[in-house]
Amino acid sequence: MKISEVACGIAMLIFSHTLLGQSSFIPYTATTRETINNVDESGKHSLIVNEGIKARTADGSSIEEVYQPETKAPARGMLYNASEGVGYNLDFQQHTALGRDRRIGHIHPPKQQPIGHEVIGGVSATGYPMFDAQTKKVGGEIWIADGTDVIVKMKSTAPGGSTYTLELTDVKLREDPPSALFKLPSSMSISKPVHQQQ
Repeated sequence: MKISEVACGIAMLIFSHTLLGQSSFIPYTATTRETINNVDESGKHSLIVNEGIKARTADGSSIEEVYQPETKAPARGMLYNASEGVGYNLDFQQHTALGRDRRIGHIHPPKQQPIGHEVIGGVSATGYPMFDAQTKKVGGEIWIADGTDVIVKMKSTAPGGSTYTLELTDVKLREDPPSALFKLPSSMSISKPVHQQQ
C-alpha cells in the first residue's frame, strides 16, 4: 500500500470523530515525528522518518509542516485559515499552495473503551482504537491529550502491514503560536478553491 493511501486512511478515521460547528479551540504548538514503514508485495520494509511542526490558534486556524530530512527546510504541509474556511496543501519544493474547501471541527474522544494512558510529548493522553470505515475492524489508534481535543499521536496500519505514525513532541498547550506561521509564503503560487475563483 502506498504512503498516500495509509495517510489518507488515517485522516478518514480521524475525521469520523469530528464534530463541526464549534468556535473555540485550545491553542497549541508542537514539534512532530512522522514515521512511515512501507511493506511492499515481497514483504520488504522501507522506513521513512520525518520531523516537522504543528500548531493551532484559538480560532481553529492550523499549520502543519514536514521538513526535509537532510536540510530541515519545509518540504510539504497543510495550512488552514479558519476565518476563510479554506485549507491549503503546501508544496515548498514546487512553491505551490493548492486551496481546498475545508471546515475543521473539534475531535471528541470516541465512545470505545480506552486502550491505555500515556505521557506523550510531555502531556497526559488517553488512547482509543480507530476502526476502518469499510471493514469495521480496528485499523489503528488515536491518542488525545486529556481534557482537550488535541491529537498527540495517531497510528494507522494498512492491510499489507504498512504503518503510518504521527506523534507530537514537546507539546505546549494553551500557548498562542506565532502569527507568522499562518501566513502563506509570498514566493508561492496560490490556487484558490473553486468557489473563490469567481
